[in-house]
Amino acid sequence: MTDEESPFVITLYNKGFVRQGWLGDPEEVVAVPVHNGIGDVTITVGSGNAKLPLLMERGARVTVEYQGEYLIGGKVRMKKGSGPSLNGSMTFTVVDDWRLFHRISGWPVPTAALTAQTSEYHTISGPAETVVKAAVTANAINRLGEPVTVGPDLGRGANITAAFRFHPLADRLFPAVDAAGIGVTVRQVGAGLVVDCYEPQPHPRTLTEAGGVVTEWEWDQAEAEATDVIIGGHGEGTLRTFVGYTDPALAAALGERIEVFRDARDSGVGDVYGERAAETFAETAQKSGLSVKLAETSVFRYGGTGGVRVGDLVTFEVGAGITITDTLRSVAISWTRANGLKVDPAIGQISDNTDHELANAIATLGSAVRDLRRK
Repeated sequence: MTDEESPFVITLYNKGFVRQGWLGDPEEVVAVPVHNGIGDVTITVGSGNAKLPLLMERGARVTVEYQGEYLIGGKVRMKKGSGPSLNGSMTFTVVDDWRLFHRISGWPVPTAALTAQTSEYHTISGPAETVVKAAVTANAINRLGEPVTVGPDLGRGANITAAFRFHPLADRLFPAVDAAGIGVTVRQVGAGLVVDCYEPQPHPRTLTEAGGVVTEWEWDQAEAEATDVIIGGHGEGTLRTFVGYTDPALAAALGERIEVFRDARDSGVGDVYGERAAETFAETAQKSGLSVKLAETSVFRYGGTGGVRVGDLVTFEVGAGITITDTLRSVAISWTRANGLKVDPAIGQISDNTDHELANAIATLGSAVRDLRRK
């Protein structure tokens, strides 16, 4: 698409969700939607672009469409520029509204004042979709009065339990919601945001080199990390409750037992021990990762009718008779005036990638520290 117009439709809004017009003549756009995570888009425009004052306003909002579909929407969170002004440019980073799950906390008693938090935790159990929407309703809508609504609750996803004590919603909802088999979106609709869920769909074709889609690939597989989960429940010292769960089929397949410990002293509602064990087995299950370079063809493209989307389950042939199915976690869709359009999907996660390991370790440590501070 070199020398063609940008494939994105970029619309500007103020912090009150009032439309300010379209953004024309970008120099570069890189959009990265993410499944059950925070995506972003960076937009570079010339220093003489007429819409710069709108982008510079504090709280400015942007939505981006691709292939006629909503891709990313959120506030401008970072701005930078370079000159001289004759050929200078400004770059704006828009962070997706999925950030809602990181900026809103779950209070122990969402209906009470901060000085009247009489419960230790607010525990919600049920289908993953129900838990997500209940947590958002209680904290973002009813407590804070944010311009947020939730879609109809269809009860999708396996049962989970989430317990909040001033934790960011994301800390207690994910990856349990992901493991429960649903995806969550936060999108701008009218004068506010709508939180809704979707069920990942399988892409109907197996992607192969022979089909012209797969141009380069690398994959790995990390073995399961737990066959036995020990849940530590209520109580202290010798009075503390411990419950054990074992996956005998997995232990037989591996030929060994692997024990891990999971804390569950925060809640006693429902079968919280069983649900925590299920979450742990899901988090430590065998994982396959892929790093794949793909070429868009008539049978494979991102978005539009018949196209793949983040959250979809995609199957690749990575050797004679060997296929791997994993989730399309994110995709980088970039366009520049000079080089045109480029689409780079990220399928799964290479488990021995040190960058991923470091990021996951930091995220896990941060969540643990936040949890410790709230006990």
